[in-house]
Amino acid sequence: MHKYLSCVIGLTLAGIASAGQIQIGGANGLTATYMGIANTSERAYTTALFSAMTSITSPSSTLPVGSSTAGANQLVDPNNGVQFNTIAGDSTTGCGSGGTGLCNYWAVSSTLTVPVGLNNIDGVWTLLSDYWGTNGAQNAKVTFNFGTTSSVANLASQSFTLTNGVEIDDAVDCSAAGTSTPNCTTYARTTTSANTSTAWTANYASTITTGPYGGSSGTLNLSDQFFTFTPSANYLVSITIADLSGGLNISRLALSGVTVDQAANTSAVVPEPSTIALLLFGMTGLIGVVHFRRRNEA
Repeated sequence: MHKYLSCVIGLTLAGIASAGQIQIGGANGLTATYMGIANTSERAYTTALFSAMTSITSPSSTLPVGSSTAGANQLVDPNNGVQFNTIAGDSTTGCGSGGTGLCNYWAVSSTLTVPVGLNNIDGVWTLLSDYWGTNGAQNAKVTFNFGTTSSVANLASQSFTLTNGVEIDDAVDCSAAGTSTPNCTTYARTTTSANTSTAWTANYASTITTGPYGGSSGTLNLSDQFFTFTPSANYLVSITIADLSGGLNISRLALSGVTVDQAANTSAVVPEPSTIALLLFGMTGLIGVVHFRRRNEA
């Protein structure tokens, strides 16, 4: 009797269902057109972030290098299944050696704001790495700007300062350094936070002889960070990435992509008046049957 009633009542409950991952910028990622700014700060992995580092093993997942069309620019973190869409179709002289090349990420030397304009957000992933970053330093801040509409941030923001070696790491993890100073093994080589994951990795052997990476070897890495929120009707208007190094060359940030998880409110199942009457009638009948059987057994 009570088991049956619990099943009927359970039909009227409402909950929160996941609408799934949304890659900010769409299929082409964080292009200059989507960001609404000039692409002078865009760069390419092979000509800047991983400059002069020759990959010597097959990576764990395909690195989207020189992608000119959507689809070829997808990077999936194999550890948690989150997909990022890196930049597709943008080109500038900063993305090529001595000429125009295809871009993959934004080099953040001060601040960079990413428009979002979505509500009911319960999670955000940023594909954010250091060019180089002294272990333990705090040179990266991620600020989430909220508002009552999709375009105006008129509510309190929420900021997170990332620590090198905890939530963010150096894109080049040098395990065997050369003789140059500073030695690249002093950089943030790994992360310890459970909310940070390596989205892509490959071994390398340096072809350069000078600088902190001269003659070094190790791994190339792209890491992501996961931020959780309580779903709300308010909007995540934008995300601001700030480099706090103050021009002291402690680091430089590289943003490749942003993906959010949107939770959708599922409407409660509200019965029609006739349905409610039918349920009450049915329950009354069941109670009567049980009472009648008990009297007969007595």
